[in-house]
Amino acid sequence: MRSIFIFLFFNIHKRTSALGFFTFLSFMIIVDMTVVDKRYFTKDNYQRKRDGASLAPAPSDEIILKDKENFRVLNLRGFYEAGTSNFHHSLGGYHGVRLKRYQELFDSCIVKEQERLISDAQEGRLSLKNFGVINMLNTKYLLYGEKATDLILNSSANGNAWFVKGIVPASTPNEELTKVAKLNTRSLAVVDQTKFKTQNFDFDSLSHINLVEAKPPYLKYESESSVNGFAVFSEIYYPKGWHAFLDGKEVSILRADYVLRAMEIPAGKHVIEFKFEPQPYIVGNKVTMASSWILVLVAIGCLGLSLKKE
Repeated sequence: MRSIFIFLFFNIHKRTSALGFFTFLSFMIIVDMTVVDKRYFTKDNYQRKRDGASLAPAPSDEIILKDKENFRVLNLRGFYEAGTSNFHHSLGGYHGVRLKRYQELFDSCIVKEQERLISDAQEGRLSLKNFGVINMLNTKYLLYGEKATDLILNSSANGNAWFVKGIVPASTPNEELTKVAKLNTRSLAVVDQTKFKTQNFDFDSLSHINLVEAKPPYLKYESESSVNGFAVFSEIYYPKGWHAFLDGKEVSILRADYVLRAMEIPAGKHVIEFKFEPQPYIVGNKVTMASSWILVLVAIGCLGLSLKKE
């Protein structure tokens, strides 16, 4: 078969135009890939060997999946256990490009809280209010097995966003981590004031802030307060792409509690939006789109000139 193709290749190359030659060459490649190569690579060579049963949710996962709110899950059997991430927003799991700050929070705070939590539960004196880091990460469920009863509902989780009563200043990363590990993150927030300047604010016990829409590149909240407040959001602070908008006007994102986002919100009712719009991605998309259209126009132009000459 391939010897016939080679014979035709040399003969047609001498007798046809460039357009005809390349058309025939493309046809030969397609025929070669679909007819000849299938002798050596059949459909069996492209079958996935993954066992689908391993992806089935356990009874404890099914209980959590019934909850349609936005929250995170901590698997106490192992922080790097990846199965939980298949069904839930997990605190753990493995990722090759995990943010260094989150890894440092894990090493300095989460590990210790997890060990203390297990110890307190075994001794029958578990009080989830005392775990500020796990709560600030909006950990609503704690998993420790596959049975439907092998989970703990954490009613002390801080939620998706909240107003704090005050700020605890810090001046170094180590000081930030040390203070975050010791305080009640629902009432106080640690801020590195050598990098982020904050204004005076008050606290209204009736103030609230709710997540109303959540997509991977977009988050929308609604807030209401009678005083100027300081809000913490249970989302990772990442300035290289995330932008914040208050009632449509872009505002600064502050960092609180070592890894989370924070924002100063004036009194009244407001809409807060976070949009992931990294500049290189946006510019790259425009360049790619423009280049694609130029390539299409060039191809059409070349085809038109070739047909005109023939």
